[in-house]
Amino acid sequence: MTLKPLISVIGEYVVDELEKNNLTQRQFAKISGVSRATLVKIIRGDKAKTGSVQRVLTCY
Repeated sequence: MTLKPLISVIGEYVVDELEKNNLTQRQFAKISGVSRATLVKIIRGDKAKTGSVQRVLTCY
């Protein structure tokens, strides 16, 4: 079992939600209340603020 950083797991979740709901990054960012740039940081696994990550996880 390989351990991954939490941000990469969240990034995978976002990508899955984009595909499952047939949304663009821009649409998902608008729904979740974060900027598209922040969403891209999360998907890439870059650091993002805790509040932004929380908004993304609770948007659905």
